[in-house]
Amino acid sequence: MAAKLNLSPRGIFDITLEDGTVISGKFGTWALKKFSDNNGNEEISKKLQTVPGFIDYLLYAVEYLSRKNKTAFSYTDIDACDWIDQLGGLNGALTVKLMTHNSSDAEVEEEKKTLAE
Repeated sequence: MAAKLNLSPRGIFDITLEDGTVISGKFGTWALKKFSDNNGNEEISKKLQTVPGFIDYLLYAVEYLSRKNKTAFSYTDIDACDWIDQLGGLNGALTVKLMTHNSSDAEVEEEKKTLAE
């Protein structure tokens, strides 16, 4: 089974991995705050466009929902890189959709569909 990406409004997403595991996250204020705390407050948008920056932000988005739902969070950058690889790599269509998801709520509201490669 190929990995799938489901985008919902307000920066929420689900990545269904090849083994059926679902990784949920939310690109929101807390994830951005955590990113800023660890990467500085200057030039945030430039930092988010780097590979390490996006991987950190992705992990913070997943950590947010884990903490909110009071479930354990044990993922690392290795896991996040694997998720990206399963979505087709850094330049894959699904990864690009995920990277731009936080800024495209209107588009997601209109589409509201599961994306699969």
